[in-house]
Formats: sequence, C-alpha cells, structure tokens
Amino acid sequence: MTDEEYIDMAIEISKKAPYPFGAIVVKNGKIIGRSDDTTLIAKSMFNHAELEAIENASQNKNLYGDLAGATLYTSCESCMMCLGAILYEGISKIVYAATIQDSNDYYSPEIITNMEELTKFGNSNIEIIKELHREKAVEVLKAYQLKTKNRILITGAILSTENTSTDIYQTITSWIDTKKYIVSSPLDTIKFQGNDFEKYQRAMNLLQDTKLMIAEMSNISTGQGLELQEATNLNIPVLVIAKTGSKISSLVKGNKIVKNIIYYDNIEDIKNDILEFITNES
Repeated sequence: MTDEEYIDMAIEISKKAPYPFGAIVVKNGKIIGRSDDTTLIAKSMFNHAELEAIENASQNKNLYGDLAGATLYTSCESCMMCLGAILYEGISKIVYAATIQDSNDYYSPEIITNMEELTKFGNSNIEIIKELHREKAVEVLKAYQLKTKNRILITGAILSTENTSTDIYQTITSWIDTKKYIVSSPLDTIKFQGNDFEKYQRAMNLLQDTKLMIAEMSNISTGQGLELQEATNLNIPVLVIAKTGSKISSLVKGNKIVKNIIYYDNIEDIKNDILEFITNES
C-alpha cells in the first residue's frame, strides 16, 4: 500500500473517533497499531490518536521500544506531547494530513510548534511527510465543529444593585430555539458554587462547544474580557450589545470576530437583530 492509502485510513478512523483524529502505525507493510482498536480501554486527556496507535502497537504486538523502521500515519500533525512519544519509540517516519494550525482553527486551541525544530532537540533524523491529503482531514475537523458546537453563550455582568441585567438575559434566552441550541448565560454562572479555579475552568470549557457569543457589554467586566479573548482564539463569532451611551473599547471594536455592535434603549427593540445574527452565523 502507498502513503496515500495509509493516510486515507487514518483519516477514515478520524471520522468515527470520539474526537476528530485518527492514526495508524505501519511496519514492514503491516498495520501493527490503530487508534481505534477496541482493546484499548483506558481513556484520558492524554489519549491522543498517535499515543493510542503506538500503545496498541506496543501492547498487542509485543513491540514496546522496538518501533524503529515503523511509520506513523496521522490525520493531523502531532502535538509536542505526541511527538515526544514518537521520537522516544524510535519511529522512523511520520506522515500527516491536516496541520496543527488547522486543528487550532477548526477544532480547539493548540500550541503551534515546528516539528522539524523539535526533532532536532531529540537528535532525530525522522522523515516527515507533510500535509498529505490535508483537505480531506480538514473537512473532518470542520464537520466535527459543526456537529458539536451548538452552544450560544450570552456573557455579561450581573449587578447586585439592580435586576435589569437579569431581565435582559432572561429575555434573550427566551428568544432562542432551545431545541436547536444549548443556551448559557450569567444566570447559570451565578448558580455555580465552585471555587475561583473551578469557575475559570468552567468558563473556558463552555467556550469549547460555543458556536456563537452574544456579549452584553453595558457594564465593564474583566472576566468578560477573558471570555472574549478566548472566543477570539477559537474564532467564535460575537455580537456585542450595549445600552445606549455605553463606551465600548477599541480593542473590542477592532476585533475581527465581533460581527456587529448594537446599542439599545429597550432590549425588545433589537430582538430581530439578535435573531438575524444567530441565523446568519449558524
């Protein structure tokens, strides 16, 4: 079989994987490890496709520490963690499809690295074939994003001195089709009883499956600024709304993910604008 045929197999695995990545290990013309082998039981944040394929090759074929001469085919360029395992095992060749930047753009934030530079630190002469059938793998990432990102996240501050903001969040939520979208707002946040670290982690986790953000920015909130920055990293479209007379920072106005800024006196006046944003950006 050719590199093209093997990489297509890795991409096919990625289509059915819990996360949109797939990998296989090939040695002497035989597939000795797969990331979708059902004998693999343990699952954790470290079970990337490459690691699963290597573990499968090592455990099932009794080849632990003896993968010299093997080729790893992966649907996406390896992260630093996976590359370390690849070099440690002595794998001789990597063939990948989508880039780590593609994963960053269409799936989740990544630490963008240069594989060739990293291999130099490992004193490795590993052969790297880049972006083979990249377009196919990118389509899988895009399809996964469309399938799973169905949250509309409403952000903003709630002032203890008045109930107006609470009413605004309740009103916006009532306009959204909850059969189609998951809706999260500050009303949910104030019910969360975790510590500061847990609150931060919860906010970041919500953004992972957020499709659209509606940011009510009448009142200044540093936490909301962090959410907006993470939305920028994830390329989430944002609609900013604020009461007439509110001052919106140039850093917000100039952000490419901010699709529009709408001022209002009565929230009901911009109902159609909000629903249009949801329709156009979905």
